[in-house]
Amino acid sequence: MTAVPSYVRARGEIRASFLRAGERTMIGNLHETGGLRLRFPTSAPGCEAVIVNTGGCVAGGDRQSVDVHAEVGAQVTVTTQSAEKIYRADAEAAEISLSLRARGGSALAWLP
Repeated sequence: MTAVPSYVRARGEIRASFLRAGERTMIGNLHETGGLRLRFPTSAPGCEAVIVNTGGCVAGGDRQSVDVHAEVGAQVTVTTQSAEKIYRADAEAAEISLSLRARGGSALAWLP
């Protein structure tokens, strides 16, 4: 079995920080690259952030990185738009890295 060329595989990164603004939580900084995007569908006091993988799946050789930071007092829920399809890799494995940080008095829920 031959390896899939790296230019065929998906690369994506999200780095986001959330801030408390009065009674609400809002996005502070947002960096998106490749096939990963964040969408914010609700306007509740907390902030819901939905990860969208524009590639539609994760396959061998894909690389994804998600880094979410909730500042003091922020209320954040991070989820995905649906169950992510992950395919078996014949050669190179897919890699997904995740970093979640919540400062004092904040709440950060990870619900993929």
